[in-house]
Order: sequence, then structure tokens, then C-alpha cells
Amino acid sequence: MKVSTLIVLVALSILNLAGASKSELLQRIETVDSLFSHEGPTSNVLQEYQWVVNDIESREARDVALPELEAIVRDYLPQLYFKKALIELNLNKDAAAIGDLKKVLQLDPTKKPAKIKLVEILLEKGDVVTLKQFLNLKEDSETIEKIQHWEKSIEDAERLFLNNDFLSCVRLLEEDVLSLTPSNGQAHELHYQSILRLYHNDPTLVLESRGEKIAVAKIIIRDIQTLIKLQPLANLKLYDTLSNFFLFTESQFDIARSYIKNCLRIDNDFKPCGSISKFLTKFQDFLRLFEEYSIIIGHYYVTLEGSSSSNLNDELVDPGINFKFVNDFLFHSEIKVSKLEKRLLPPNIKNNYDYLLHRASTFLVEHAGSDVAIGELKFTNDLNKISCESFIRMNDVKRAGPYCAKVKDAFLPKSLPDVDKLLQAKKFGEAQAILDQFNANVKQTKMFSDRYHKIEEVLKSQQQQQQQRQQQHFRQQQQQQRQYQQQQQQRQQSNAKPANDYYKILDISRDADDKTIKKAYRAQTLKYHPDKFMKSGLSKEEIETKMQDVNQAYEVLSNKELKERYDRGDDPNVPNGAGTGGGNPFGNAFKGGNFNFGQQFSHQFFQNGGGAGGFGFGGSSQFGGFGKGHRHKVKFSKNKKKRS
Repeated sequence: MKVSTLIVLVALSILNLAGASKSELLQRIETVDSLFSHEGPTSNVLQEYQWVVNDIESREARDVALPELEAIVRDYLPQLYFKKALIELNLNKDAAAIGDLKKVLQLDPTKKPAKIKLVEILLEKGDVVTLKQFLNLKEDSETIEKIQHWEKSIEDAERLFLNNDFLSCVRLLEEDVLSLTPSNGQAHELHYQSILRLYHNDPTLVLESRGEKIAVAKIIIRDIQTLIKLQPLANLKLYDTLSNFFLFTESQFDIARSYIKNCLRIDNDFKPCGSISKFLTKFQDFLRLFEEYSIIIGHYYVTLEGSSSSNLNDELVDPGINFKFVNDFLFHSEIKVSKLEKRLLPPNIKNNYDYLLHRASTFLVEHAGSDVAIGELKFTNDLNKISCESFIRMNDVKRAGPYCAKVKDAFLPKSLPDVDKLLQAKKFGEAQAILDQFNANVKQTKMFSDRYHKIEEVLKSQQQQQQQRQQQHFRQQQQQQRQYQQQQQQRQQSNAKPANDYYKILDISRDADDKTIKKAYRAQTLKYHPDKFMKSGLSKEEIETKMQDVNQAYEVLSNKELKERYDRGDDPNVPNGAGTGGGNPFGNAFKGGNFNFGQQFSHQFFQNGGGAGGFGFGGSSQFGGFGKGHRHKVKFSKNKKKRS
């Protein structure tokens, strides 16, 4: 408590004990107002105002004719009641506030703020009988008109209810009644009863209520909470009903138990609340974990329209649910009921799983007339999911089957046996196709990523192998293409006619052997001997050209390697010829060197007297371009004719 507040309280106590005079009463009122300013609308301040009001009213009763006291009552008491009413409204003490506001208007009917606040509260509650006492036909015509419309609407809603037109009744109440009197217990009760009957007709119904689509079970929960808030002591059965709806339609254990506790605080002997309290207590360890599991899978399998994926925290990625405890409790532990209750149970209830389904069935029979829709209950769906997953986590796929089969929507544990089987069979593509069906939230879970990482590793390896195969295939294609080009080139060269027909020059066939080639060469050199050119009719230049051709032909055809190239169409003496033979091997001798074959040839044959005797080819420096390995001496005999 603040020091200033404590000082004010001490001052008030002193004034109260002293039996204050007028000035002292005024000082006390001022002190309480100061406390209100410092502390706000608290129970402590309310108590102080109550003491001041009580003191003034008790003095007024004793000293009726005291003028000073009459002035205080007239000038200050209405304001004290008004401030007291405001505090009570903040503390949700509406009934007390209404009483104090009425007192204000009794003391001073001109206090307009008090009237406005009172009309507002009474209209919100739909207390039209009391409200009419404070309305003026001329000043409050608009409010009176609203009341008249409200009274007609509530009558119409009651008639619709009696005619079993519950949906129309609900719509009329929401549009014309509860919108004006949101705290009216009568209207809320009628709305609740109508919704309850709609649930009885169809537990899966979804309604458009107050601007949103909402399941009828959620509307029942909302209505009961409102009724308990408005009249917490009026109907304890509401606590029992609300607890069951929270548990079986929402899978919420803690809030279900809290309402039962509130019920028993009001009346510890109320049997419906006592019965469900025993059940919740015996099953609390499982139900608390069950609620946690329900919340977790709610994050995984988001069903709200427009909801998007989000990054899951570590507790959701790998939740620490004790599935061994879950499995043992549901399927191996003794049923958590008394011996008497156990004897009364149907014979098909063998374990706690069966018993929980039995409780859910009983709930539906009570509120829907039958348990046909038991598979649609959130409690049942979550129970089947946790049962399915507990067996999967325990590697008991066979026993998981019946419970997983009851889960109709997408659920990862249900698909894991198939995924694991495909992974084991190395059918990674099929396993990936199953996993890819799940949303982004499920894909963040450890249970998902453990398997998907295996697939990614294999796919990565396969991709690398495929890339290697593609690269190898590409290299093979390049090699094949080069070979093909070479073959094409060779075929083109084989088909190509050489620029120089060396076989024709030497006057031999293409299959001539080395001996024949040498013989032909000698014959051609002799044919174009300088001594004969005068008689052949050829010019000196023509003789030189013929001898060049003969020597080139012999140099190619007498060399095995050069002959093979020539036979493929690659003439070694032709620059830039086909093939890769290195160009013209005689370039230095005949084409690009400093040696001039024509001059040397003339010198040999014409400057040396016609070449009497013998002359050599090959080894001499004059013919350095084509002599290695080929030294041949050709002798010419001079035919002398006798002169006649």
C-alpha cells in the first residue's frame, strides 16, 4: 500500500472515531475523494465511500432537524452514491450499482449523468420493467421505441422456439434482441436452448453467427459461459454440461476441470459435478498430456481457412510426448474406475481406450440422441491419433493399423509404415510422393525430416551419378562425333581424286610393288634425259617440269607411309591437303626453300656437258629435300651413230 493512501486511511479513521462536525465530515469526504484519485476504483476505496455514506445517513436519522446535516445530504450525498456506483460497475457489481444510481435519482432527480448510466445498464440487461420507471415519454421517446421493438422481438423468438424453428429463433435473437440487450439472461437462455436443440439434430452443424462461421458446439460453449457469468448460481447443471463440451468437443482438460471445481465450490454435494470430478481426477495424468498432444497436432494440421504455415519452435518440431506412457495407459493398464462402476460397464470395454470412447459415446447420446457422430468428435479423433502414433512410436505397426485406419484426414504417423517400407525397398521416389503431400508445418517436424533427409541424400547421390553419366555420355558423344568426322573425312579423302596422279606419271598400276615402282622411275628418268629433249620436241622448261613430277611421284610412292597417305587421298606434296600428315614434306626442297630445282637441274644436265657418265640422286647437297634412304645411280650410255 502506498504511503499517501495509508495516511488518508489513518485520517479517515481518526475523523470517524471523533464523531465529526460538519467541517470534519466535509474534510472526510475530501479525503475519500483523494483516495479515489490515488488508488482508483478498488474494493478498498468502495469500502471507504460506504462508511462515509453510512455515517451521513445514520446521523441524518438521529438529527433530522440539523440544518448543517441537511446541507451535506443535499449537496454531497448524491455525488457520493454516484461515485460509489461507478466503482461498483468497475468491480462487476451491477446490482449494487443499479441500487446506488436509483438512490442518486431519489435524492436528486436532476442528476442527468446518473439517469443516463442507469438507463444504459437497465437496457443492456433488458430490465424493461424497472427501466420504464425512469423514462419520460417526451424526453426518452427513442429509448421507449427501442424497448417496444425489443419486447415484440422476444415474443416472436419465443413463438419460433415453440414451433421448433430453432434456426430462425437464433437469428432473430442475435439480430434484434441480444444486439440491444447483450446482458439479458432471458434472451441468452432462449438462445442457448435453441442452439442445444440444433446440436441435437446435427452435432456437425456450422452456423453463421455474429458475423462468423462457427461450429454449433462452440456456440453452446459460448452461451453457457455467458449464462454462468450473468447468473453464476442460477443453474449448476450448466457447469457439468460446459465441462463435458470442453472435454469432448475441444479436447481441453484444464478448463473443463476448472469449471467443475467452481461448481463444487458453490455446492460440494452437487452430484453431476462430483461424478465428473472423480473421472477427471483419475484420468488427469493422461488427459493433461492428451490436451498437450491435441494442441501440438493442431499446429501441424492447420484447418482454419486462410491459415498459413509458420516456423515451429523446438518444442513443436520434436515434442517430448511420452508415448510409452500413453500406450501403456490406454491399452495395458487397469481401467481407472471403481469396482462398482466397472461391474456396470458394457462387456466390450477392455481397457482405458475403450472406456474413454464409452464416455464420449455417453456424452453424444445425452446431447445428440445417439452416438452416430462419434467419429466427428474432436476428442475421438485426437484419441485415435494419439493411439495410432503411440503404436508407431513403439514400432508396433501391426497393432497400430486399426487405430490409424480410423483417422480419416492427413496424418503423418498413419503414412509412416508405407513410407518406411518404400525406403527399405529403395523406392525413394514413391516414398517422396507420399511425404510431399503434407503441409509445410508437418515438414518441419523431426519425424518427417528424419525420413526426408534419407531421401534427399539418395536423390543427391543419384543426381550426382546422373550428372556423371551425363558427362560421360557427353564425352562419349564428343568422341563418337570426332570419330565420325574423322571417318567422314577419311571417306571424303578416299573418294577424292589427288591433284597429282603419281601412278600415271610413272606409268604403273595402283597395286605396283616396290620393284615395279623403282623400275618405272628409272624408265621415266631415262625417258626425259637431257640428251633426248632436243629430239622429243619438248622445251627445256617442260623437261624440267616432267622430271620434277617424276621425282615427286617416286619420292611418295617409294615411301610406305607417304604412299598410304596418298592412297587415302592425302597428297603430301599438296599444301593444306586432306588429313593430318604434316603438310608437304618437300616444301623445303621444291616449294618454300632456297633451293631452285630448275636451276640445279639445268646446271646438272646442261652445264656439265649433258651429264656424261653417271650422276647421283639423293645423297648430294643439291637434292637435300628428298634423298635420305634413297641413293640410286642411274647410268646413261651414249648412243653414237656412225656418220655416213
